[in-house]
Amino acid sequence: MKITDLLVKEGIELNGQAESKKEAIDKMVDLMAATGKLADREAYKAQVLRRKELRESEKESPFPMENVMR
Repeated sequence: MKITDLLVKEGIELNGQAESKKEAIDKMVDLMAATGKLADREAYKAQVLRRKELRESEKESPFPMENVMR
C-alpha cells in the first residue's frame, strides 16, 4: 500500500482544530473511516494509539498499519 492510496479528499481536513491529543486522534480516525479504506475502525485507532505511545518513548513501531486497512 502506498500513501497515495490513502490520500483522498474525504480523509483530509485542512485547518482542523482539536482541544486535546485525544480529540485530534478521534478526528483523524473519523476522517480515515470516512474514506472507506478501513477494515476495522477500532483496530486502526488502537494501532494509532500504540504508535503514539511508542513515539513518546522514542521507540520504533512494530505495529504495521497495513493489517487494519482495506
